Amino acid sequence: MLLPGHASRPPFRVVCAAEKLATRERLPGAHGYDRAAHALRVAGAAGVSAETLLPLVLPTSWMVNAPASSRVFQAWLSPPLVEAWGGLLELMDPGMSAADLAAAGGEEAALVATCVGALAGVPGSSLAAVSKVLALARPRMVPLMDDAAIAFALGTMPRTLEKATATAKPDAFLPMVAWFARTIAAHDLELAALAARHEGASLDAPQVLDRLLWFESFGYADMPGWAWVDHDGVAAVVPSRARPREKGAPLPIDALDPDDRARARVLLDG
Repeated sequence: MLLPGHASRPPFRVVCAAEKLATRERLPGAHGYDRAAHALRVAGAAGVSAETLLPLVLPTSWMVNAPASSRVFQAWLSPPLVEAWGGLLELMDPGMSAADLAAAGGEEAALVATCVGALAGVPGSSLAAVSKVLALARPRMVPLMDDAAIAFALGTMPRTLEKATATAKPDAFLPMVAWFARTIAAHDLELAALAARHEGASLDAPQVLDRLLWFESFGYADMPGWAWVDHDGVAAVVPSRARPREKGAPLPIDALDPDDRARARVLLDG
């Protein structure tokens, strides 16, 4: 899976995707979040509305480090913001895809942006916090929007490996949805195959892309055995038993030890 580059990042090849999904699955928070997302999907199919489930969805978002306090949740569940959630979830019908949401224009897109802005504008809230709720309630449309993920996908903010940063403005929401839609469309068969082979919680193709976006953008940095490298102008996160220290850019592949370097070259050559 080769992702186009941008001004802040060279083209990027996703390698060892199934192994990365399995590695992430072993994290307790990710494990619970994925099962909760599937349970919500089952509840929605049984006719339970997203608005009814919202009080359960909000604290579940903490399982992937949502940077919102219970006071933010209290504000979100009170007028007028509970109406903003209702309006947003209605605009984002569960039958829609990321491509449908990305294609929304005019008044509909403006309403989505207004609702996201209102919810992210609560003191202590953020775009990342809103996205971690929507990735549970509307997983086919919305990825997690940590600063690092936005930097990786769009290149509109500095790259960071810090999971605690959530400074992106709400106006990044629709561009991130558009990137998500384009990437799903470009790699739909591969993502669907990964979802079918995944032995953990039930995931669909958009959720697989979301989990890989987290891993490739900054999740790997919290785990031993991975390094961000460059080989002939293409970057990747590859297996590495001893990860050299990064300095804001991919490491040259020669920084790896000989065995890891040989494997990384094979992976990056496709």
